[in-house]
Amino acid sequence: MSSSHRGSRRPVLASCSSAHAAHDGLADALLVLLPLWVQGFGLSLTQSGALKSLFYAAMTVGQIPAGLISERFGERWLLALGTLGTAVGWLLLAEADGFRALLIAVLVAGIGSSVQHPLASSLVSSAYRGERVRAALGIYNFAGDAGKALVPALLAVGIGLVGWRMSSTSCGIAMTVVALGVHLTLQRFLSNERSPESITAGPAGWGILNRRDFTLLSAISVIDSSSRSGFLLLAPFLMIEKGLPVEHVGYGIMVIFAGGAAGKFACGFLAERLGTIRTIVVTEIATVAAIAAAIVAPMGVLWVLLAPIGLALNGTSSALYAAAGDLAHEERQARTFGLFYTVTTAASAVAPVAVGMLGDAMSVTVSAVIVAVWVAGAVPVALALGSRMRGEPEAAE
Repeated sequence: MSSSHRGSRRPVLASCSSAHAAHDGLADALLVLLPLWVQGFGLSLTQSGALKSLFYAAMTVGQIPAGLISERFGERWLLALGTLGTAVGWLLLAEADGFRALLIAVLVAGIGSSVQHPLASSLVSSAYRGERVRAALGIYNFAGDAGKALVPALLAVGIGLVGWRMSSTSCGIAMTVVALGVHLTLQRFLSNERSPESITAGPAGWGILNRRDFTLLSAISVIDSSSRSGFLLLAPFLMIEKGLPVEHVGYGIMVIFAGGAAGKFACGFLAERLGTIRTIVVTEIATVAAIAAAIVAPMGVLWVLLAPIGLALNGTSSALYAAAGDLAHEERQARTFGLFYTVTTAASAVAPVAVGMLGDAMSVTVSAVIVAVWVAGAVPVALALGSRMRGEPEAAE
């Protein structure tokens, strides 16, 4: 990876955060288009779900190759190229005339987005290596959630004004601009970019400095990400059971996302003060308490709790991503992050199906209780991680 001097850190962080906001925002913006495609193309709900699942599957599968390829050609070029690929996917969406065309467009967009998490995280982690890296990754993660809140809202407004096809074209054009901005900014401010020779001279394998700690950290991330996506599936039905009209559920979800964005931002700084282990323990205990409160609180009280629930659900991830960077050799950051994000994203994709099956077999409330118990399992894993994380790893694995 590259090593940035102090004056270039902020432009690198700003560029990577912009890419994060754009990619994550467009990923969630697909939810705005799915009902329109169901109506316009006569799709079934199963086909609609397949489109969303294909996007995340493509993004998941592409993350490890993105990390490996970037070591040969550089993170800057591949991040810009992947962002341009997502732009092409959205331009194809605008011209789609049926389910097959939508599948191809979503596949292209998902492959393009697969580069963003491992490469941008690697760039930010290396730029701030040794100093305020957790706070920097907290800002980077906050940008992704800000994009999730902002981009779908802008797309919805655009659809009302000019229709979904023109709005999709506009998203593709905007993403092209982001790709160009990422390339030019990193070209200017990213110093000391690695040569292929320096990459080849790096350690063999994944470059993981402590395999045991990385495995434990990945287990925590699986628990955290799966519980988050699982609970978000249940949240609308919990609100409906408490008497909230179906048409108002979207507002509740927006409040949760807003709290989540704040959580990712704040917990990056919290990890700087408390350390990784304490931050994980505090946020996971807070998540258990938040889910419990959501189960028992009446709707009037739940409105007040939605933002703190989102904060607790999302906060842990900022500490996890920074710790993953700490366990990666400097010359293998991208592939290590690619592996870490692949495990995390896969857990996020599988959890809603499992939780949905629990909800059908039991009830929404019982499923939420199971999710809370599952979250609590991250605490002992984090405590087992602590003794190893306080020492310097000895060698790459």
